Amino acid sequence: MQLRDQKSDVRGQMTDSGQPLAGGEGIVGPALRLFGQKVHQNPEVSRQLAQSSVVDNRSSAIGHPALSVALLTGGGDKPYALGMAAALTSVGIQVDFIGSDDLSVPELLSNDRVNFRNLRGDQRHDANWAEKIVRVFRYYVSLTVYAVTAKPKLFHILWNNKFQLLDCTLLMLYYRLLGKKVVFTAHNVNAGKRDSNDSWLNRALLRIQYNLCDHIFVHTDGMKRELASEFRIPESKVSVIPFGINIKFKCCGDNCLINYGAY
Repeated sequence: MQLRDQKSDVRGQMTDSGQPLAGGEGIVGPALRLFGQKVHQNPEVSRQLAQSSVVDNRSSAIGHPALSVALLTGGGDKPYALGMAAALTSVGIQVDFIGSDDLSVPELLSNDRVNFRNLRGDQRHDANWAEKIVRVFRYYVSLTVYAVTAKPKLFHILWNNKFQLLDCTLLMLYYRLLGKKVVFTAHNVNAGKRDSNDSWLNRALLRIQYNLCDHIFVHTDGMKRELASEFRIPESKVSVIPFGINIKFKCCGDNCLINYGAY
């Protein structure tokens, strides 16, 4: 059983024009196509969307229950999570944002299309072990209760939580039993392999999670090939979304650090 980090295998990529591509902005196109596929499977929803001329004007879908998603963050990774929420809401998608104290920021709280749910609370690294155990337990309980009452039918997992055994199997099955569609951003196809602590159990749990997902987002073609070769995931189930650049480097002649990228 592994504790999960929030470190991606990919530092960043550029668009064809040479500009940084933010993860949230890059994911909107494929995400909308995925949402559209699910939406148009329901004839009544398709009729309502046609009447709202959502095809010609995506902003006309604002508030439509068919275009809503629960964004399950890891409680951190602020640039990616905030960028994702901003990009989705900019095209009229309602977002249930599952966050923490660290993510309770004006950009989210002032957005009318974001329903901020602080299920994680305090995520301080200097908390003692007893506090960490309590808050992890409290989060899992809150998450299972939320899933039952959540209006979005689509759950997008940005990061797994703390325990692979729960995250990859029991929670995934729970979401599916509730009738939720689940998409997952695999920032690391296999973090255990990357960190040289892989095991058969880790690979088995990842295989279960990837197969239970309705769709998977990765950041490179290499990661897509890895999913296909090592976990036998069909290419049609995977979309490649380049990750926004986030590079720190020293200025010439100064000791300052410049953060360049998806902020």
